[in-house]
Amino acid sequence: MPPRLTLLAADIVSRYKRDIMLTRQELQGLMDELLVSSEKPRGTRRIDNWLLTNADLVGRTYASELDRHWRIALVPCR
Repeated sequence: MPPRLTLLAADIVSRYKRDIMLTRQELQGLMDELLVSSEKPRGTRRIDNWLLTNADLVGRTYASELDRHWRIALVPCR
């Protein structure tokens, strides 16, 4: 998918979910293969095996990054 179309799709989903799905900088990092490691894997389980084991749980709930890390809960003053 072209990068501009990817960012447009991510923006549409971001507005719907009221969260940030993908930034231009994140997409550039993905295209530059910055997530590729030359180190030996440190985990003990393969992700495909884990996904098969947990398929009934994956994707059932959505966790907003903005809610988890940036939005401040409004607490009434006493």
